[in-house]
Amino acid sequence: MSSDTEPQPGTGASEEPTDDQSPPQTAAGTHRPGATTRLLIVNSLSTYARLAGTFVVGLIVTPYLGLEDHLGLAGFGLFSILLSSVGILTFVQTTVRSALIRELSAAYYAEDQQVLPRRFTSAVISSFLLGLILCVGMLLLAPLAVWIIKFPEEYAGEVWWSWVVLSAEISGLVWAVPFLILFDARQKIPISNAFLLLERLCALGAAYLVFGMDVGRETPLLSFVLWYAILRTGVRLIGSLAAYVSCPRARLHLSLYDRSELGRILRTGKHVLMQEVSTNLYNRANQLLANLFLGSAANGVFGAAIQLKEYSRQVGLGLCYGIEPLAAKFAESDDGGRKHVGNLILTMTRIQAGVILPIITMIVMLSFPLVNLWLADKFNSQWEHANSHIATMVIILLLGNTFFVVAQGMLRIMLGAGDVHHYAHRLLQAGIVQTVLALVVLVIATRQFGTDTSESKAAVLYAVSGCMSLIQILAYGLYLPLLACRLYHLRRRAMYLTSFGPGILVSLATALTIVICQRFLIGDSGWAVLITLGVSGCVTAPIALFAVLTAQERSRILVAFGLRRG
Repeated sequence: MSSDTEPQPGTGASEEPTDDQSPPQTAAGTHRPGATTRLLIVNSLSTYARLAGTFVVGLIVTPYLGLEDHLGLAGFGLFSILLSSVGILTFVQTTVRSALIRELSAAYYAEDQQVLPRRFTSAVISSFLLGLILCVGMLLLAPLAVWIIKFPEEYAGEVWWSWVVLSAEISGLVWAVPFLILFDARQKIPISNAFLLLERLCALGAAYLVFGMDVGRETPLLSFVLWYAILRTGVRLIGSLAAYVSCPRARLHLSLYDRSELGRILRTGKHVLMQEVSTNLYNRANQLLANLFLGSAANGVFGAAIQLKEYSRQVGLGLCYGIEPLAAKFAESDDGGRKHVGNLILTMTRIQAGVILPIITMIVMLSFPLVNLWLADKFNSQWEHANSHIATMVIILLLGNTFFVVAQGMLRIMLGAGDVHHYAHRLLQAGIVQTVLALVVLVIATRQFGTDTSESKAAVLYAVSGCMSLIQILAYGLYLPLLACRLYHLRRRAMYLTSFGPGILVSLATALTIVICQRFLIGDSGWAVLITLGVSGCVTAPIALFAVLTAQERSRILVAFGLRRG
């Protein structure tokens, strides 16, 4: 960035409010040097703390549920497919959140204190009606969904009621969105992350209640889903109340409901919805197809691979959390707004590539020992060579997921700049093409390899994973960067070489470190994997600090931590 007083990527307003009773100052001149950088670091650290907790919970819960005397591989596969099916509602929640966060943030910082109650009331009523419609719709689809999902006969009743419970619970996500966004609008990101982590911890609580305390052990799948839904709903209710009470200016006044506010949200939400549908097609549609053609056990293996792959995406999302308002501010400025947005894209892409590429390098090079360390023999005892198949799928999936993850910052910046309409429909088309291609490949591959053995099913899943990666490379590695170059007058050389070059350099250093640790220093035991990861991280971090960040960016980080005077 050009000056120390200019807002940094990943933040919203430049000044955090001190009193909810009065509108915060938003003038650029009130911004203190280093304040935004410090806020960015605090937000990022809290986001990564939440992601680390989510990662640990996933590492514990997945193999625990997969034990034969718990859910077993088939039961875990059913739970995974239920979450993927009913969880389609979560993309509606994400869409509503993306559309509302910009509007409620602007209302919170508006000088007119009546803007926030009016917009907040409209958002709450609209979200409630939308959630109710979605819940009823999913319940009406229950007979069709249960008929489509392949499952062992003993799970018939549990699958039906699990669908009903999850439909009602996930609809509550939409209802809670306007309340929980109040944390984000006021830049209380650490509190927001704390409640998100508590929601994730509910999986541990539900697993302990059912399998540790034998609460409803006779119907393990339904009992786990029920307690999982109850605990998550409780956390969400407490979070919503806390957000509402802590923001006195956000008050519900039914008479202030304004249809024009709904139209304002829908105009943005329509394009965001296309983008979210596209994203969900890659994972959820493929899991549905895999379950339909190969059964729940095969889908359990595929779901485990997708879960490990998804952690890299979460890291990428953590880097660009809250960057949309900054992009909107640049886009609306009269002084070279498009140029500022373009520079922001280059900066964000460089930083994301510098962080993501080394992490993906670690996962790819250590995929087999990592999966063995994670799952041990819990899946191997129910599916021959399950760990090896999962590790291979992870490698294939990460080929395309690398570009998908790095592009997340670009997507959020373009959304904030008001350019979502340029790419949303194309990404939706790419997602549809990928789904159709996966269906065709499934039909051909099942005939070619058969579905009689675990090896043949794994070969089919490899082909499906390859389809996903191929389309992601084309959509997020070629189309989207080239579109950004055209919209913001960027050079292709700058987009690919300058933005990706430092990350590739750091990845090479990471790969070399792993090779040395594995082949010459330590070995292949479980501890060796953890030590290799630690050594690689220690080597990668300082190299990334100098290769990825500019001198000015390094200086700002030191100032933010109090290690250098501003």
